[in-house]
Amino acid sequence: MQEPYTLGFTRCGDPAGQPLCLIHGWGLDSSFLLPIASMFPERDVYLIDLPGYGKSRHLEAISADFDACSQALAATVPAGSDVMTVSMGSLYAIKALSLIPAPQVSSLVTICSNARFPCDPNWPGLSSDLLIKCRTMLTPSRCRRLLHLFIKLQTIDNHAVGAEFMDAAFKNYQLPSYQVLMNGITLASFVDVREELQYLKVPCLQLFGGQDRLVPASLIYALKDTDLRSSYIFARSAHNPYLTEAALFEQVVREFFDRVHSFLR
Repeated sequence: MQEPYTLGFTRCGDPAGQPLCLIHGWGLDSSFLLPIASMFPERDVYLIDLPGYGKSRHLEAISADFDACSQALAATVPAGSDVMTVSMGSLYAIKALSLIPAPQVSSLVTICSNARFPCDPNWPGLSSDLLIKCRTMLTPSRCRRLLHLFIKLQTIDNHAVGAEFMDAAFKNYQLPSYQVLMNGITLASFVDVREELQYLKVPCLQLFGGQDRLVPASLIYALKDTDLRSSYIFARSAHNPYLTEAALFEQVVREFFDRVHSFLR
């Protein structure tokens, strides 16, 4: 039986600190999460790249296999980690954490994510028309143009700092292949990890942007708070509150980590 793959990552912060794993979403690799890493210099931060992206570019062949990607992520996350994930990256993270014995992971923070991206009459999400449009618009010659439009959707018009960071990071970005991008859209169209999320045995903080056009903040009402799960909406943010409301974002996340780690001591 073949051992699961492990993913590439960039490590920063304090090697003696508690591990914090950051997982990116569709289209943009872990380098776009450096602003989050810089908020936690006391942590041993792992910026993990999903298959086909960044330091996991060599694993492009498994990018269409959701289970293989999730198993690779589960094999990469160090014991004792807090896991923080953005947008579509949460699909892989939720599945991976369902495969890891609960004591090995301290917590999960999801940022502007959905356990099932397509909407239905009882579930907020993306319209099927938009997902079909994304599949139609994405061609081998349009990858950079479509990703640039995707970045524009993530930021709010009146926030220069967030837009400047994303534009600067994108300028020299090595795009994943067309096939990796298309595989991601396909998985986002069909993967459903709501059941895995429901039964996760780790504390979970779910963060939303009040002005997000990709993941509706109304999900907060579908994902009821429990003893292990809480939610927060950043009213003045779209898809990346860690850029648009950075100080408040850090405060909310640090307070969550403090509660979790105090309980686990």
